[in-house]
Amino acid sequence: MKFLIIVLSIFLISATHAAEQSEPFDYTKIKPEHFDKLEDDQQFTDEQGLTFKIENTKYARGIYIQHEVNGKKRWKKHGAFYRLYEGRVTEMQEYVLGEKHGLRETYRKDGKVQFREHYQRDKKHGLWEQFNDKGNKVAQCDYVDNQKHGKCYDYHSNGEINFDKDYVNGKRHGQVLQYRSNGKLVGRSTYTEGKKVGKTVWTH
Repeated sequence: MKFLIIVLSIFLISATHAAEQSEPFDYTKIKPEHFDKLEDDQQFTDEQGLTFKIENTKYARGIYIQHEVNGKKRWKKHGAFYRLYEGRVTEMQEYVLGEKHGLRETYRKDGKVQFREHYQRDKKHGLWEQFNDKGNKVAQCDYVDNQKHGKCYDYHSNGEINFDKDYVNGKRHGQVLQYRSNGKLVGRSTYTEGKKVGKTVWTH
């Protein structure tokens, strides 16, 4: 028990430091099985004087940190938080002081990743990815402040790009390119602030 508490404490302190430095923390240090011998609602205080509480139920596993807001102490999710269904992990989300901050993954029944995305200060920020049941990527998109911003791709089953789309502030802006599974360009469209400009140009 003492060893587990030490491991959890080190992880949580590093997570807080990473958030202050705008750097990702290593969520892999805490796994669902680390909670097997911990009781739900169990509390402990580390050497830094920070107080933590365990959530360990059939539906969720994670850690809360006691954080003072406007003179009142509140429990905030802190670190990797796991959702479970029928004994298997269905989702993992990283938190820092109650905000989604870092990696989020959802899992299929066989444990393979279905969706992977990143958060910064409670907003989707960074690369979003979707995978099929074989583990192959079928789509990805860049996000900034909860909006699609940058490149988005859809993929053929062989891994070649199907659609290449540009987004600015959540709206299609720029070209949309369509390719065959052999990599050949077959169509080109242009968008401005979410509206299509002209007709799709098809190539043969």
